[in-house]
Amino acid sequence: GYSGKAGTAAYLNKEQDPLHLYLHTLKPGDRLEIGPREIDTLVYVWKGQVEAGGRRLASGSSLIVEPGESVAGSVGSGKALLLSFTAASPPEKPRAGGHVHLLPAENVPRSDNLGDSGVGGGMHYDSSLPTCEVWLHENHFGPGEAPSPEDAKRGVHCHSEDEIIFVTDGQIRLGNKLCGPGTALAIAADTMYSFTPGPE
Repeated sequence: GYSGKAGTAAYLNKEQDPLHLYLHTLKPGDRLEIGPREIDTLVYVWKGQVEAGGRRLASGSSLIVEPGESVAGSVGSGKALLLSFTAASPPEKPRAGGHVHLLPAENVPRSDNLGDSGVGGGMHYDSSLPTCEVWLHENHFGPGEAPSPEDAKRGVHCHSEDEIIFVTDGQIRLGNKLCGPGTALAIAADTMYSFTPGPE
């Protein structure tokens, strides 16, 4: 599902991984074509900027390539790091597909405070598109000290779908371990877990 000139590294791509994650590095003159595939592919522009579908997509932008469609991304200057996420296999009841969605960073709905938690973020996609099943949101947290055991227990939760958390900046604390930018966490559906922000 990927072709062209770009450096590509796999974070998660084994048969037992329900979600796959790749990091694509594009340098000036590089071009990465995504699709056509039988499955939705979500791309997040982690660093730099790319041109795709006639649009400039800066850091924090995203795009979806639905089944049966393709799009090419290229870099004019500098370097770009792209993250691509897909399910390992098509869903039993796939949606229609046939579209490419481009979401520039400046159009992502964002809030600095989601509720009373002090957590901010942006909602890129929430699987409400009738032709694809993609969910992507980003969160940002203020710096945090190591939580007390009681605080850590309050944050324990799970999701009904498989999930990947990718640290784009700062740190995430898992127990006593701090994980920085470039860390990917694969969490299986219905798995109880928690994390807190690190000092950065």
